[in-house]
Amino acid sequence: MKIFCTSLVLLLVFVSCKKDVAPLSGVSYPAISVGVEKNGALEVVNQDVIKQEWEAQLLAEGATRQISGFQIIKGMSKGGSPISYYMLMATCTDHKTTMAALLERKGNDLFFIPDIASVICSGGCEHGCAPAVSSKNDALYIICSECADCVKTDFFLNFP
Repeated sequence: MKIFCTSLVLLLVFVSCKKDVAPLSGVSYPAISVGVEKNGALEVVNQDVIKQEWEAQLLAEGATRQISGFQIIKGMSKGGSPISYYMLMATCTDHKTTMAALLERKGNDLFFIPDIASVICSGGCEHGCAPAVSSKNDALYIICSECADCVKTDFFLNFP
């Protein structure tokens, strides 16, 4: 009986001290608003949250660059059949690195598209090494424009 009571007390202590496990980072984008269209103009919102997360991704890649600005681009994809898209782009202070993610429109608001990789394009090219959107089999994806010194890194974020 003494062993049973001791075991029960220990079990209760372990269960009550259980720490909640945070969800795995890097799984998917949450549903935060990234932009809004007002009177035909595209405006980035929640920049502080996005900047903090994207700069953390740059650090995880071993880079010390910082983001100097954001913009939302509306365009048509290259390759395959042209598809309309929205893309969030961040330029960095080194003028050699750009980050990008595809967005979807819901009403006048723009949100990250879940399960599509974002990219970091970096390189010392004078022209090129910038994110571009391509389509294949009616699916959109981000590429880095061609140049000899361009490196593309895919990443996924999980904002708080």
